[in-house]
Amino acid sequence: VPGFTGETMHSSDWRSNKQVAGKRVMIIGNGESSADIAADSAEIAKSVVLWARRPIPMGPRFLNQKSGDELSSMEAMQHKGSRTEMWEMLETSTTSPVSQLQSPKAYSDIRIDWVNKTLKEANHDVAHLNAIIFKNACSSVEDGFKRSDQIFAVPKSLRMLTATSQGKMDLVIAKKAKYEGKKVTFSEYSQKNFEWPVEASRVETYDVDVVIMCTGFKNDFAWLKGVTIDWNCRNWFKNCIPPGYEDKLAFLGWTRPHQGGIPACSEMLSRYLGQIWSGEKSLPSNWKEQAQVDKKVAESWYKEAADYHTVMDY
Repeated sequence: VPGFTGETMHSSDWRSNKQVAGKRVMIIGNGESSADIAADSAEIAKSVVLWARRPIPMGPRFLNQKSGDELSSMEAMQHKGSRTEMWEMLETSTTSPVSQLQSPKAYSDIRIDWVNKTLKEANHDVAHLNAIIFKNACSSVEDGFKRSDQIFAVPKSLRMLTATSQGKMDLVIAKKAKYEGKKVTFSEYSQKNFEWPVEASRVETYDVDVVIMCTGFKNDFAWLKGVTIDWNCRNWFKNCIPPGYEDKLAFLGWTRPHQGGIPACSEMLSRYLGQIWSGEKSLPSNWKEQAQVDKKVAESWYKEAADYHTVMDY
């Protein structure tokens, strides 16, 4: 981090919030890891600010008030007498046959209607903050209100929004951050907490002891001796079979469906691979060409996640 003289770490080195006890923490990113680390840090750090350059729509784990505090709701599910119905979960609506029959525009209209209703109520809660970010994100890109969250790689966690709405941390969306010693100055603002829109001329400085970069993950397959793989899994057939290894190697759970869950996709792929490798079925003769067609579709569809190669269609 140029100009910063404090401590830096990557999210892959995160073990617990004890690492930031009493410290002034800055978190870079707006995905699932940043949501968890920010929320956990906010319980024990002196201060927490999460910074992202642009707004990204966020998906709740639950479709009701349980997403006001997702961690508590999930912990309650483990106790006797606490029950969560299937219809309460996000995937119930995003993967149902009925929702799949909707056009992208109709699908987006439902979300935009919810956003406008929530903004009008202005309850200053997690749902309100999520609606602000959603509309900010859709306003910032072409076709945002036609395709809404379908353009982005949507984090499926609202934990950092819970901490922000409770006043435990700051959420800053701004284009620039300048580091000088242990100070970070944000400029060209888009949003701060519940404030949107924000004057672009706004400038604010935070004191920071440690910067945690939630900016992606690391690959380590050193144990695959003599194997050379193109790690852009959009070049793989069904996003799991790398060319050149179709008779011996596949990756399950490596990609994430934009709508739905990784376990369900992995289950379907494992059944398909079982049929292929048992000889019950064969790969299509043009499977490599099909992989490239799917790649082009993904790149054009998820255009605000151009470098997020593990996002795929369910």
